[in-house]
Amino acid sequence: MAKHAKEVPFFEDGKIYASVTVDFTSEGQKVLTPSTGYRLFPLKIENANTRELEWDPDLIQTRLIGDVRHLCLMVPVKEEQYKPLMDIEWAEAKKNTRNRRCRIPDGNGGTKVCRGRSCYGCPRAGEDHVTSQEASLDAMMEDSNFEASTEDATSTTAMFKVDEEAFIDFLKRHQPVYEIVYEWLKEGYSTTEIAEKLNVTDRMVRNYRNKISELHKEFNA
Repeated sequence: MAKHAKEVPFFEDGKIYASVTVDFTSEGQKVLTPSTGYRLFPLKIENANTRELEWDPDLIQTRLIGDVRHLCLMVPVKEEQYKPLMDIEWAEAKKNTRNRRCRIPDGNGGTKVCRGRSCYGCPRAGEDHVTSQEASLDAMMEDSNFEASTEDATSTTAMFKVDEEAFIDFLKRHQPVYEIVYEWLKEGYSTTEIAEKLNVTDRMVRNYRNKISELHKEFNA
């Protein structure tokens, strides 16, 4: 049986929009419960000065996102906002994991991303490697079935050289799903894999890709 400790309110425009109830079980385990219709989202706060900000310490937790633990503030977000927000966090986590992976020979004169779960036991573990972060466009998009809506290779290549933050912001202002698809394409997911993750058709994903290419042209105009 959880013992009620306190209720932490969250404000927007000076009004309470949701709260988080902090309880403790008889074993001393903390239980956080958001208002009805809300879920707790792990907002990363590593770069924030927690001493100066008036955050309740009971809402600050360390959460594993991908393969990295982050210091997070657990904040209530509406049910319908939770999955899109977490999709973005997982896409970023997977991109960072992929960026740290080595690129190894693919047997056809090119390279591919090493998909080993660990470097332990790898015969090439002691060698210097190029990482995915330094890879070319072709390398980043390998096995992604990426089909640009134009045959202009220069335009397609430039798409991955723009100011990432500004372009992603631009995508999100149109549709958050565009930013998610863009990140997954860069990670090497295929059209079919993205369709399965979003629970849509392959055709819909191709439409998303074409729209992203169109928005890139508009962004650069």
